[in-house]
Amino acid sequence: MLRQEKYGSHNYNKKNSDSIDQGDDEVLKPLWLTEKETIIRTLKACQGNRTVCAQILKISKGALYRRMEQYDISL
Repeated sequence: MLRQEKYGSHNYNKKNSDSIDQGDDEVLKPLWLTEKETIIRTLKACQGNRTVCAQILKISKGALYRRMEQYDISL
């Protein structure tokens, strides 16, 4: 069964504790949180190389920098 988590206002700087383990149920989370987690994982895999990260994510470097600022990501 799919469950949707409840979120009040969009706080892009929330910690990863927004995800709740609900046993065998799949947890749905907002797209912005999934995007933030993906950017962080990719940056770590690229050892902070933003050019390579943007290429892997298939976005421009400018878009990557805007999202990093939006989500308060600094690696």
